[in-house]
Amino acid sequence: MKIAFAAVGLSMASLAAANALCELLCFTQVMNHPLAKSCQEPDMYYCFCRIPELAESYKSCACSLCPSSANNVILGGLELCEDLESPIDWLEPSCSA
Repeated sequence: MKIAFAAVGLSMASLAAANALCELLCFTQVMNHPLAKSCQEPDMYYCFCRIPELAESYKSCACSLCPSSANNVILGGLELCEDLESPIDWLEPSCSA
């Protein structure tokens, strides 16, 4: 039983690490987007939340770079914007059309 819990814990930790890496890589891609470079918001996170093309770029990156965890990665971006009181209500948290 202890081994099963350890395996589940390790699996969850691996998934969290994969999500974090995908989030980091996709946010980096967003920061290099031409619209981000000219953004006048207080920081890059606000740029991400307030410029629809950046949110779409992040979603596209998550869907192509890490399809098995893309929904969780997209939700992470949406939650960030909620925390900043700049919600992205229009962006679907999935890769399906």
